[in-house]
Amino acid sequence: MQIHHDQFLKEQYIPLLEQINPHQVPHWGKMSYQHMLEHMIYSFEVSCQHQPVPCINEPERVTKMQSFLLSDMPFKENTKSPILGEDLKPLLYESAEEALQQLKEALHKYVKQYKEAENVLVYHPIFGTLDKPLNDALLYKHAVHHLKQFGVEL
Repeated sequence: MQIHHDQFLKEQYIPLLEQINPHQVPHWGKMSYQHMLEHMIYSFEVSCQHQPVPCINEPERVTKMQSFLLSDMPFKENTKSPILGEDLKPLLYESAEEALQQLKEALHKYVKQYKEAENVLVYHPIFGTLDKPLNDALLYKHAVHHLKQFGVEL
């Protein structure tokens, strides 16, 4: 039985992250475990963006990218964000434990926004305007991508 994206995010994502050794060497990429946690905090924060932001992609490309979100195709290893650049951002938190706690809070905020109004639209700088199913699909795909980066297979 396939789990729904939102159910995975609410019930399975954090326990899977907690299984990763904070010193685990990633299978690809530059991010440490803590960098990945902080990167995902940012992703959840962007997925709560209600103010329109400029999308860097043309409408035709956005349509294709949103179709990709709903497909079974994963993000490729070493996928680079066109808005984040090549370099790692400085760590914001003192420890991976603190970053994980902040990620839990960002996830809670994300879940809460749809409890309050399920028809909320979110503005994403890469994927355009997202409704709940597209936003869930994006975060699920992104979460699975980084779990695999640290050796967690679903």
